[in-house]
Amino acid sequence: MTGAQDLECSVAHAIIPTDESTLPHLLKKSTELYYILEGSGEMHIDNESAPLAPGQIFLIPPQAPPVDPEYRQGESCLLCIVSPKRQATDERLVA
Repeated sequence: MTGAQDLECSVAHAIIPTDESTLPHLLKKSTELYYILEGSGEMHIDNESAPLAPGQIFLIPPQAPPVDPEYRQGESCLLCIVSPKRQATDERLVA
């Protein structure tokens, strides 16, 4: 899309199949917003948990403890907005 390269964020659309999850990770410099479109479960960030349901937005600041969403009841779908733009060098997978 013309002009998209000048945006200050990146947007990813993720579909997580039943009984699968995203990998726990943290971003060194970027903020993430998870906008839940479909699915249910529980979001775990460090020692905090919150229900995960359509319409919810989770803000994950830079250097936040690893995010570990637990998806349930079928396929889940979300938008992940990262600002500044996602860069592989900013992300660290956590075991």
